Amino acid sequence: MQGDRTLLQVDALTVAYGGIEAVKGVSFTICEGDRHCLIGANGAGKSSTLAAIAGATPLAAGRLRFAGEDIDKLEAHARVRRGIALVPEGRGLFARLTVAENLRLGAYARNDRHGIEADLDKVFTMLPRIHERLHQTAGTLSGGEQQMLAIARALMSRPRLLLLDEPSMGLAPRIVDTVFEALDSVSTAGLGILLVEQNARLALEFAAQGHVMENGRIVLSGRSPSLLEDTRVRRAYLGGD
Repeated sequence: MQGDRTLLQVDALTVAYGGIEAVKGVSFTICEGDRHCLIGANGAGKSSTLAAIAGATPLAAGRLRFAGEDIDKLEAHARVRRGIALVPEGRGLFARLTVAENLRLGAYARNDRHGIEADLDKVFTMLPRIHERLHQTAGTLSGGEQQMLAIARALMSRPRLLLLDEPSMGLAPRIVDTVFEALDSVSTAGLGILLVEQNARLALEFAAQGHVMENGRIVLSGRSPSLLEDTRVRRAYLGGD
């Protein structure tokens, strides 16, 4: 899985807030087209890991390499231009702007007009409900529609790596299924995905590779089918023996 397919290398990543370490020496690698997930209890350091990769939170220590380039010191907007897009917890939409305006803002770092139009068409094909709501303000969308818009907006930056923070949060089970069906549809060849999700079973069924975080550290990693059968994971996160 290594070699020239390597997309993201996280090496001994440490994140601290006011001297308190939220992430403690986390390491993993994501290759092109791979789906990974981080699971664990609240406060385990999952969202802080995503924020550090996206550039929203500075590293206290460690190293980040993306497509062979050190990105530790790059600002968040520069990482977007390199191909990293974050769908934040809570979606982060501009509620008073229309769906179309939110999508255009997703492409703010691009100046290839024809490419942007082509990507809008792709998003509308993959997420037809977004097309139906194009002139509606984002704040009036349902929770599931807002989540799909947040995903679509991230895709408009034409990412190579998509970071998703708790996409099922606050959604009814039926709507969660719809959102993850949408994620399946946008998982194009070569797009790497790193998912943080409180619903461990859902995360492991979506991703091929999982990492279990506890107290800021990765304590277990493996292929998702194996983790789904692991007794420790089942007892702690899946509600079974």
